[in-house]
Amino acid sequence: MEASIININDILSFKEIPMETVYDIEVEDNHNFYIATNTAPMLVHNSGKSDWVDEMCIGYNAEYGWKTAYASPENKPNVIHAAKLEAKICGQWVNRQDQISSDWHRLAKEFIDNNFKFIDLDSYDLDEVLERAKRLVRKFGIKVLVIDPYNKVRLKASLHKNVNEYTNDYLIKIDDFARKYDVLPILVAHPVKPSGDDRKTYRPDFYSIKGGGEFYDMSPHGLLVHRNFELDMVEVTVLKVKFAHLGENKSKTWFQWNRSNGRYSEYCYQSENPEMCSNLEVDNDNWLIAKENDVTQKQFDYNPNQTIQPNYNFESETIADVPF
Repeated sequence: MEASIININDILSFKEIPMETVYDIEVEDNHNFYIATNTAPMLVHNSGKSDWVDEMCIGYNAEYGWKTAYASPENKPNVIHAAKLEAKICGQWVNRQDQISSDWHRLAKEFIDNNFKFIDLDSYDLDEVLERAKRLVRKFGIKVLVIDPYNKVRLKASLHKNVNEYTNDYLIKIDDFARKYDVLPILVAHPVKPSGDDRKTYRPDFYSIKGGGEFYDMSPHGLLVHRNFELDMVEVTVLKVKFAHLGENKSKTWFQWNRSNGRYSEYCYQSENPEMCSNLEVDNDNWLIAKENDVTQKQFDYNPNQTIQPNYNFESETIADVPF
């Protein structure tokens, strides 16, 4: 993995913790924390919105062959984001030297290079992001654009307006881009933060986002990804679906985050009461190795005798390396 430079002014605090407690950290204030280990940095996050979106995008690729472009200040550096994608795809974290020389790792790197693009900017402005995304549509045929988080990719031309007018302008631009280029845009938005005792019972919705009224009115779909820290479970709820044949409003499913690879494991038996959910279905398989006659894995076909010759000639203006 490549070394990265950390600006000392960006470090607010540090604490040494034993490795066995890494996954017990409760992250506050919607921040990501990087844990430095002897092998690789590990990402500790809060409710898992970005992680969930990654799994959605991998699923879109497996099912439909859709490619994704990320404008994601939240997931920097790209090496961490690429490693998270690979762990989900291959069923395990890459944290040992012998994995680096494996066929499946080389194939995974090539697969990510071909299907996931990273938009890098010094300052993220929505107009510039959409301009870069247009080029990626034309050159690579991307079908999904992820903006994560919404509040860090600003529409600078409308910053002088009030929050509702700003949000309205922002979403109109997103909608126009989606219609013109036939791209699915996904916005990851943080809710306002609860305080005091409300933190344990707090359950956000559309109106928990700044400009949330505009989000509710103008978004065709909305999902809530919310972690129950006490039960170590993740709730995914449909906040809105515009067309009834595409989903059911207020439906929810409970998952558990798989520490082995960052995937979300679903409970076969679901209940409104999360404590009643049972039969957790854990999948640690390598999705790049297609199961025989499984048409849903057609994008992940793998020939174990194939010699991989990845092509890493990137355009620096739009694409960032996947440097493992």
